Amino acid sequence: MQGKPLVLLLSVLYGSAFIAGFNENLVNMALVSIMAEYGVDSVTAQWLVTGYMIVATVVVTCMAFLYRRFHVRTLFFGAAGLSIVGSAMGLVAPSFELLLVARLVQAVGTGLFFPSVTSVIMTNSPAAVRGTRLALNSGVIAVGLAISPTASGFALTQFGWRTASGSPARAARTRCRARAPPNPASMPTATVRSSGVASPMPMRDACPNGAFTHARSRIDATAMAPAPAPPRNR
Repeated sequence: MQGKPLVLLLSVLYGSAFIAGFNENLVNMALVSIMAEYGVDSVTAQWLVTGYMIVATVVVTCMAFLYRRFHVRTLFFGAAGLSIVGSAMGLVAPSFELLLVARLVQAVGTGLFFPSVTSVIMTNSPAAVRGTRLALNSGVIAVGLAISPTASGFALTQFGWRTASGSPARAARTRCRARAPPNPASMPTATVRSSGVASPMPMRDACPNGAFTHARSRIDATAMAPAPAPPRNR
């Protein structure tokens, strides 16, 4: 294979390798937001990353068996289809369990992508340039792994964590909701004593760093403490 068909083939292969590498670290920056939305702890949320790596590793290990049963083209399109299905499931996931299943489906696609791309390069490249193309494949995967945390962190800050599943509409709603000003009447208040004068203060202002529980306990203790007695004149 030479000329334009070869360039097109390599572009598709390298693009697939980049997406596979990009998906590995895609949700790492969004774990805190996912924990807050679904009400799960850090150990449970970490399975989005750990489970992904386990499933991808198992699929890569089984590729020698799959090569004997299926054609490389079938495996390649199967990997692409699983990646799309996993992204669509993550888009509409109403619960953490469904989000985890979607992430594992993506992992199966990634596990199929890596060896499939390598196999196609090996079988369609002459010996003189085979090493160069395999090195480019490894470099593209490394670039995807390196860019993914930065890109997902930026998207998380601007649009919300749903962008990790490719949800522009949901992300736009999340962004509008995040930009809406808080209602002061719905914010809890705490009594803060300053210079002997007790005045209500919104809890958000009292806890600028988000340490709600710790700051609230300290503020309540300060508010309930009796005011110091004035010194007696001798």
